[in-house]
Amino acid sequence: MWAQYGDNHKGVCLIFDRQRIETLLKEQYSSIADLYASDIKYKNTLLKGDIFKSPYTLNYPLLKEIGITEYVRQHIDEYNNELIFEKSLDWRDENEFRYLMYIDSTENQFLKFGNALSGIVFGTDTTEEDQRSVFQATYKEGIQFEQISYSNSTPWLSYKDFRIYNRK
Repeated sequence: MWAQYGDNHKGVCLIFDRQRIETLLKEQYSSIADLYASDIKYKNTLLKGDIFKSPYTLNYPLLKEIGITEYVRQHIDEYNNELIFEKSLDWRDENEFRYLMYIDSTENQFLKFGNALSGIVFGTDTTEEDQRSVFQATYKEGIQFEQISYSNSTPWLSYKDFRIYNRK
């Protein structure tokens, strides 16, 4: 997925410990947000059926009746599986897990992920300068750093010693 999400191999992939990130989400947001979490279900779905009761249809009379805030809350509650936790079979190799947080506020939307970061993988074309900057900004014991490389179209880890970036 490096071409789609990793700036065509110039970016990074952050690896988080799922239990720690979930604990931090609950600690920081459970009192102000609805939290949804699930493995992604991969399936192909046709966009047909009852157009009056669908994840992809806006019920304008109901929206006018209850207001946008309550409408969005109800719609997410009813259709979060279809809207957030489903993807087509084309993406099944991602093996993705997602969190959705509904917050009725523009404040406090940044997770302080603290000790949940467990690894960083650099794309094949991430510059030395970017690797150094990311390493120096994030390094602490327990975080593993790797870079993807390819040999005969097979991905490998570089086994590079990123601690060289700790030296001035």
